[in-house]
Amino acid sequence: MKLNKLALLALACLGIAGCQSSQEADQPHSDQPVKVGILQFSENPAMDQAHGGFTRALADAGYQEGENLMIDYENAAQDHSNLYGIAEKMAREDDLLLGLGTQSSQAFANIEEKKPIVFTAVTDAEGAQLVASNESPERNVTGTSNMVLPMSGVDFLVANVENLETIGILYNAGEVNSNIQYENCKAYAESLGLKVEGMTITNTNDVQGAITALAGKVDAIYLPTDNSIVQTAPTIGEVVKRMGVPTVGSDKTSLPACLATFGVDYERIGYRAGEMAVEILAGRAQPADMPVELPDHLELTVNPEMAKALDYDPGALAD
Repeated sequence: MKLNKLALLALACLGIAGCQSSQEADQPHSDQPVKVGILQFSENPAMDQAHGGFTRALADAGYQEGENLMIDYENAAQDHSNLYGIAEKMAREDDLLLGLGTQSSQAFANIEEKKPIVFTAVTDAEGAQLVASNESPERNVTGTSNMVLPMSGVDFLVANVENLETIGILYNAGEVNSNIQYENCKAYAESLGLKVEGMTITNTNDVQGAITALAGKVDAIYLPTDNSIVQTAPTIGEVVKRMGVPTVGSDKTSLPACLATFGVDYERIGYRAGEMAVEILAGRAQPADMPVELPDHLELTVNPEMAKALDYDPGALAD
């Protein structure tokens, strides 16, 4: 099995309990409010959770919106030209920039070379060229990753799908995050002697046809973290339920499409990104010297409705 460098680093981090340092001494001292620009590419419940975690960390450190903090939040509505226009405006006007997800973070990083940029929910910061390396970013960008290793999800399918021979993977060939998860899942599944069938999509319009075709070729399906998958999860769920194909996902927000998910707590990684921002704003750290932080645990969530439709005992799956 050959996993990429980020996957190996994430594997080393799994199981290590995350520690959240106290922010009692982090009260801001400037007379001027801090301006934080927060940019999101599209509607996505996971990004909303990360956003909430980030602002909660700022509040816990004494940054109160309307008093010593100004939040400049915008959603680009999945429009790339709009995304870069917003990023340019925020880079001019705000003191610190938060990218929610890879595309927003790349927009900031491509535009701003001096002001601190923090990201959250980026799967592969190195592959996205946001940092020189996860251990040493060496530029004005750092943050928290939502890398989900495929081992738990694939092992779950192996344990619960009888006569499993072929796993299908639906992924977006145009997204760095989706691609790296496909490669990691393929490598791990093949190391177990399983066949892998990949099916690519480019946007939400492709999903129904692609998942229908894929479900007809495989015994089970693995869904990586991907905006198009999250947005069409109910549609995917109806297809795999009708065709009787157990599906596991790497993002809790895609649960309507799945029998179960092994995913990241997005509020938690957003909170940690907020703690990193506090350190930067307080002058105690620089992004260039702050390693990218990886998830320290995954959460298993079972979809009881899907389990019953596919003749599984939800309680047994959750054990």
